[in-house]
Amino acid sequence: MFLNASNVLGFSAGGSSRLLISSTALSSLVSFRSSNGTVASPGIQFSSDAQTGFFRANTDVIGVSTNNIYVAGFSSAGLLLNGSTSGTTTLTTGATTTSYTLTLPSAAPSVGGQVLSATTGGVASWINAPTPAYTAPSVQRFTSGSGTYTTPAGVLYIKVEMVGGGGGGGGAGTAAGGTGGTGGNTTFGTALLTCNGGTGGYGGTTMSGNSGIGGTASFGAATGLAIAGGSGGGNAGFASGQWYSGGMGGSSAFGGAGGGMSSNGGAFPGRTAATNSGSGGGGAGGNSAVFFYPGAGGGAGGYVDALIASPAATYAYAIGAAGAAGAAGTGSGAATGGAGAAGLIVVTEYRQ
Repeated sequence: MFLNASNVLGFSAGGSSRLLISSTALSSLVSFRSSNGTVASPGIQFSSDAQTGFFRANTDVIGVSTNNIYVAGFSSAGLLLNGSTSGTTTLTTGATTTSYTLTLPSAAPSVGGQVLSATTGGVASWINAPTPAYTAPSVQRFTSGSGTYTTPAGVLYIKVEMVGGGGGGGGAGTAAGGTGGTGGNTTFGTALLTCNGGTGGYGGTTMSGNSGIGGTASFGAATGLAIAGGSGGGNAGFASGQWYSGGMGGSSAFGGAGGGMSSNGGAFPGRTAATNSGSGGGGAGGNSAVFFYPGAGGGAGGYVDALIASPAATYAYAIGAAGAAGAAGTGSGAATGGAGAAGLIVVTEYRQ
């Protein structure tokens, strides 16, 4: 021990100064070494808190202990959270009970920001955010009969657009023509989506006969829109024997109604509705020298546009058949009505 300078006490070993103590500092001139310490008793600790400090957690790893718990470590690989000594940053259940701020690397990412990605082993790292994948929707159409729709793999939700069958137009003649047939009901699922068919147009022996009525619709537990089909037009005639007009078919949401025919000479069958439109057929018109009975237009099928989230694996479906054309009456100018159109189901399938 020696006086190194004014108010500075020095300590030497082997003829060399090793430690200096002044009124303001303690200066070691050689490396300071403490015991390795443990989590419970750190090698470097505090006089008022011996359970908190630093210790040698592993080879080349400085451990931080608080209240006898290994909370973090430092190695050449970086920060080790919650006592991991694997050389990678590890977050465990105990380390994520409170909020933490993670700072992204300073280098600008190449695509759309960065995200924290983890392997199955739990190793987390920052990676460039992948470009979002987009799959175009696929579409299935059903135009006749019945069967089972199977939801393809990976589909998140489906949109179902459908219509019931259209009613047929009434026949015409000097004696009553036949009333058009009622369109069939289109269904999807059990008590889920229903589009009822339109009724047929009248072909009776009264002027301004009853037109076909549009079918109703419902979408059950799905989310969507239901619209009743349009009603057909009534028939109209003249006793003068010049011309007689059949009623226009009712239109569905898809359009395509059959036209009601009229003429000042001859027999004119009602027009058939457009294929799979679910619209009604037109009533027949014609000409006769005596009182004449034209046909009324058929009603259109109901319409549904619905979304089904998390669709089931399968759904039973049925397509409403077209309403038959009303038969021709008798006498001069007699003609058949136009047939209604069958229904339709269009399923649009949406993925990620």
